[in-house]
Amino acid sequence: MSARHAVGIVGAGMIAETLHLPVLTSMQDVRVAWIADRDPERARSLAAAYGVAPAPLPADPAQLPACDAVLLAIPLQVRRPYYEAFSARGTAVMAEKPFAVDSDEHRAILDLFPAHRIACGYQRRTFANTLLIRKLLAKGWLGPLREIVLREGDRVKRSGADSRHFDDVALAGGGVLISLGCHSLDWVVFVTGATGYEILAEDVVFDGELDRKVTARIRLETGEASVELDYCVSWLDAQPNCTELRFEHAEVTLGNAPASPVLLHSPGEVAGAGLTAPAGGATTQNQACFLEWSHFLAGLVSGTPSLVSASETLLTTALMEDIYRGARGA
Repeated sequence: MSARHAVGIVGAGMIAETLHLPVLTSMQDVRVAWIADRDPERARSLAAAYGVAPAPLPADPAQLPACDAVLLAIPLQVRRPYYEAFSARGTAVMAEKPFAVDSDEHRAILDLFPAHRIACGYQRRTFANTLLIRKLLAKGWLGPLREIVLREGDRVKRSGADSRHFDDVALAGGGVLISLGCHSLDWVVFVTGATGYEILAEDVVFDGELDRKVTARIRLETGEASVELDYCVSWLDAQPNCTELRFEHAEVTLGNAPASPVLLHSPGEVAGAGLTAPAGGATTQNQACFLEWSHFLAGLVSGTPSLVSASETLLTTALMEDIYRGARGA
């Protein structure tokens, strides 16, 4: 690795435009070497806006220009040839979430790279409030955790004029669970340190092949103890977008945003005392993206897996896979 990392970007969509490019072009140890997209005009326009070089998107990913690491910001189901090409070239990969549609594919991709050279963008792992919850649970300051209640989503109108790729199961691999729910499921796995699970019940509302709402009851194994997760993610109706962690004599609540306060209160009490998150975590989405890349690039230099290494997210993929399997009766 050079002192200044050359990063290539595959995919000039909204996530690259509004998040990764502003962050990467502001990092002193990063040079954005090129950006490619199936829409060459979009790639050229975005490259010009950020002062980077556009690159054609060839049929064979091995023909893309050289770089130290690449961001894959393209639909889940079209990534495999890129993984294989970059693995053969020794190029590290940061993939946007989710990582895989099932555990077998997840493991197959992991096998192509050393653990520190393949990452997945579950940015909530970097949030300051996430790090506070993880520390609170690891230290056991409030005693055993009994239950987590997590609700996320909103009513989302779909039409032919709004044909984003996650409306297409063939590209996205699923609907609301894999496109949105992957974030919150990974958050739960991360903060609890879960090592296993049992799905007690699930209910999935399908629109054809596309899942629009998912509710589930899950028992998470966390070392010697277990905790139950009452979970809902939806594109059909408004949700509180809030997480409650219930202990025997206290509750902790927080929202899904990086700046959401963490409140400690008695069971059933609405008002609560705010807890101070540890320094160093993200309180904005751009900070989260910056920390994600910082962890990944530091891992490339040290040769060790990082907070965002894809090897740390296998349980998240397995959990989504098994919810889908149960809902479809597979």
